[in-house]
Amino acid sequence: MLKRTSINHVNNILDKNPDWKILDIGCGYSAHKNATVIADIQDFADFYKKKRFIKIEEKNLPFKDKEFDFVISSHVIEHVEDVEFFIKELE
Repeated sequence: MLKRTSINHVNNILDKNPDWKILDIGCGYSAHKNATVIADIQDFADFYKKKRFIKIEEKNLPFKDKEFDFVISSHVIEHVEDVEFFIKELE
């Protein structure tokens, strides 16, 4: 669990690296402001018109290895059936 100070630390790092490619996965309607790519199992393409949105339709995530500089996945793991597989995909 991240403390508020940890979240502030992460936000400071992301703000200082505007060129990073950042994935926010499973964010619903609350994607991180710095996310360059948003992914979810629900189709939020109309909601995130100014961002690249990817609808996740398979267990394997549709991204190349090392495609992102930073990945955010907040309040998602409790919804994942195969947690070990999900963590490996995020890595």
